[in-house]
Amino acid sequence: MLWVIEGQPDTTYDGKETLPDTVQADINHLESNGAVKSHVKSRDVSYSREQAGTPCAQKLEKGEPIYVLAHAGIGASGPWLGGMDFPTFADKMVRKFGNQLNGRTVYVLACFIGEKAYKLAEALAEKGAENVRLYVPNKLMYISAAGIPHVLSSNQSFEEGNEYVAKYANQHKKMKLSLPCGKEWSGARAADGTGTVIAAGEVEKAVIGHFDPSGSET
Repeated sequence: MLWVIEGQPDTTYDGKETLPDTVQADINHLESNGAVKSHVKSRDVSYSREQAGTPCAQKLEKGEPIYVLAHAGIGASGPWLGGMDFPTFADKMVRKFGNQLNGRTVYVLACFIGEKAYKLAEALAEKGAENVRLYVPNKLMYISAAGIPHVLSSNQSFEEGNEYVAKYANQHKKMKLSLPCGKEWSGARAADGTGTVIAAGEVEKAVIGHFDPSGSET
């Protein structure tokens, strides 16, 4: 399941029916990765907070992961994802997937919030999510031309990072600032009403194993 959320704080989307070219390019890159494409059984696109909470019509297969492709950041009032603070996002996610969320692995393809992954897991657990594993990039993330998510090593802004990645046409091996797959990710688990941190080594192994099992960009 690929869940795309096209939203940022204080932004309203009314009647919008197409995704920005940059988001569509991310989707195209992601689906070009054979290790990922087989898991993308369906897609759900949300253009507003209301749509984000609309129940998913698709039945997810056993073991099917959820990919969340969205904008994210840390503002004056705390971290946000898909234009929503973590408690609001957690509420919408639980409403969207219901009991199908339980026992899932969720790869959050968003920037800057990885070190707050345990807070996101905590918010999900408080909404009733059970045994949900989250993997989230710590810094600026992009998806390579091979469909593998990477983190940039510098503290560039979103705009600067996008320009840098575009300069090299998303080619990981041409970018000195592009870290190997699995580096600078965090993980957390939502269970028993709380969020717990997943060890860094386990996170790296899980991300590599899922996105780059051949080790081509690791």
